[in-house]
Amino acid sequence: MRRTSICIGILFFILTDYAWMQNTGYDIMERALKRSSIKTMQADLKLVLETRTGDTREREIAFFSKTDPSTDLTKMLMKFVYPKDVRGTGFLTIEHADRADDRFLYLPALRQIKKIANSGSGGNFMSS
Repeated sequence: MRRTSICIGILFFILTDYAWMQNTGYDIMERALKRSSIKTMQADLKLVLETRTGDTREREIAFFSKTDPSTDLTKMLMKFVYPKDVRGTGFLTIEHADRADDRFLYLPALRQIKKIANSGSGGNFMSS
């Protein structure tokens, strides 16, 4: 009887200790975000646009991102590579922690940079 009580007591302490060590998904994500040290990122993207009638168009995009941890400023550049009619078009987003983001569009045919107003963020962009 005494041996059974000791085993149950030890098992109780082991299981309660194990239960306290369990993390929720939210806890794990919070720790991962705090440990994230990604300062730069680069990706080549392929965007397939499909209309309601089933027609498709493709866009290839080179994506670059850079974060400055000291100022909490993130710059993201998307440069269109394909098809030829949109090649060279660039879209720059500068994300600020304390105010609205700045967005700029480079149009190679005009050789001009246009600042996009914050009120125009809900519309179509490059046929998407």
